[in-house]
Amino acid sequence: MSSPLERETLLVAKDYVGFCTGIRQDPPSESAKAMRQLAKQTERQHRSTFQTLVQNFLDNSEPDFLTSLKQTMAALAHDGQLNWGRVVALFAFAGMLASELSSRGVDVSNRRLAETIARYLSEEHGEWLLHNGGWVGFLSFFHMVRGADLGLFLRNAFFAVSVASIAGIAALLRPGRLPLGSLLRLFFA
Repeated sequence: MSSPLERETLLVAKDYVGFCTGIRQDPPSESAKAMRQLAKQTERQHRSTFQTLVQNFLDNSEPDFLTSLKQTMAALAHDGQLNWGRVVALFAFAGMLASELSSRGVDVSNRRLAETIARYLSEEHGEWLLHNGGWVGFLSFFHMVRGADLGLFLRNAFFAVSVASIAGIAALLRPGRLPLGSLLRLFFA
């Protein structure tokens, strides 16, 4: 990671993953602090759905869950419509994943997980991030939604993460595992 955008993306990702796995320290930047607030609020509002997504992800992922996470993240902007709400929902999903892995005693490297998220966002969506003001733009989004009904901003983002998770899980399904139709009914019934 070499550009200021890449460094800040990694900083926000490391802080959030660490925060979700119980590392208690002050946020290293205003964008990290804002991500903690928005992603945790998103998680609280959609806890049961996120728990189901994480459980299905873990049940159907490769032994190296980071490979599976990359595939799931790649489906995030499957429609070419990335936005800050989707980024927040991605962090909420990744935070719950890290927390669940930690609670199961799985040796999860917070740094590797954060690097995977940061690399994906920087390499696959770096132009979008820059075009939308980088993490300063995220802070503008945060201040805009903080005083408004966050649910209005996150509905589409949450739907996109659900679809991305289903698409990622579908790519990972092995013969004899949960059929895709069952997954679709689970999320869209």
